[in-house]
Amino acid sequence: MGYYDGPRDNPERHGLQIIADVEWSSGSYEFDQTVVWQHLETGQLYIASDSGCSCPSPFESYDSIADLDKTTVHGALTELRDRFEKIEPGTYHHDCVAADYMAACTALMWLKD
Repeated sequence: MGYYDGPRDNPERHGLQIIADVEWSSGSYEFDQTVVWQHLETGQLYIASDSGCSCPSPFESYDSIADLDKTTVHGALTELRDRFEKIEPGTYHHDCVAADYMAACTALMWLKD
């Protein structure tokens, strides 16, 4: 995967920090990620998801904050929960994603809406 200057690979350049990053895929020559950023000056949260095969880099078509969706703590938690609930419980895939999901939820819960 290459390096791009967008919010995913260079959040500081855009005045952002990554709060949460969940990889939803099985990791087999593919990616399916949801990232939550926070603007360092305003505290505004942003969220975006990207998926594909292993050829492109995640979020390589995201060039600026304008490509991200504004959200709130509640909105981000809801979006992550809805996504997590679609994975069949008790499967290896569910267990692998659970750690990323729980870390993301924990990080978000420390923020104020």
